[in-house]
Amino acid sequence: MFKTATEKQMSVLLIDDDSDYRWLISDAMNMTGMECSFKESQRAYEGLAMLKNSNPKELPDMILVDIEMPGMTGIEFLEEVKKEPTLRGITTIIVSGVKMRREQRDELLQKGAAGVVLKTPDIYEMTRRLKEAVDRAA
Repeated sequence: MFKTATEKQMSVLLIDDDSDYRWLISDAMNMTGMECSFKESQRAYEGLAMLKNSNPKELPDMILVDIEMPGMTGIEFLEEVKKEPTLRGITTIIVSGVKMRREQRDELLQKGAAGVVLKTPDIYEMTRRLKEAVDRAA
C-alpha cells in the first residue's frame, strides 16, 4: 500500500486548522523515517476540493485530518472521501486533540479511517503515535 524505500517519497495531505499542529505533525511524520512530501490545508472542505480537483496520478498516498475544524469536521470529511470512488482507497488517519471513547474510535474505523491518533505537543510522542498508526494501516 505504501511506497518502498526505492520509490519516490510518500505524499501526504495534512488538514488541520492549527498551523502549529500542521508543523508538528509534518515534522513528526518525517521523524518516523519515512520521506514525506506534504500538501496542507487549514479547512476540511478546502482539502476535499483539492482532492476532487486533482489528477488521479497526483492524489496523495495518505491523508492526515484533524477531527474538529470549523465548517466541515474531520468526520464529515472522511464520509465524503469514502463516498468518492477515486478517493476511497487513500489511507486516511484521523488526528484528534480530544481523547475519545473506544466506541467513538470504533465508529471512525467503521467509517473507513485507517487509524485514530491523539495529538500531543511532545514531538517524540507524536512521532511514536503516528508511526504506530501508519504501521497498523500498512
